[in-house]
Amino acid sequence: MAELGQTIKDVKLSPSGDISHNSVGSLRLTNGIGSEFRVTEFQLHHNWKWRGPFLWMDMEYDHRFEPLGDYKTIFTWIIEGEGIGVSTIGRVFARQYKRNLYKAIPLLQHEISNL
Repeated sequence: MAELGQTIKDVKLSPSGDISHNSVGSLRLTNGIGSEFRVTEFQLHHNWKWRGPFLWMDMEYDHRFEPLGDYKTIFTWIIEGEGIGVSTIGRVFARQYKRNLYKAIPLLQHEISNL
């Protein structure tokens, strides 16, 4: 698994294996903060969503895939938050997440190109 800017320390997924419509899991960041999540939508080759708490917010991550020919895919990641702290800590979270993604995307591209 490509590391998200070396910020994710551990991920547990149940049932083990590939993510699916009934997956639940947890992740632990290198700074010690943890979160649990559950898949709320799964459409193979199109998108999958997971939802879970992060600090005082309820976060939803939508991973969308759009094929561009045989060898390219557009990947869109939509992150939405609700709850206490979205208007304040949510902005800090978004800024840091952006930095992490700019580091992680090249790592993911490299990993995929070596499959």
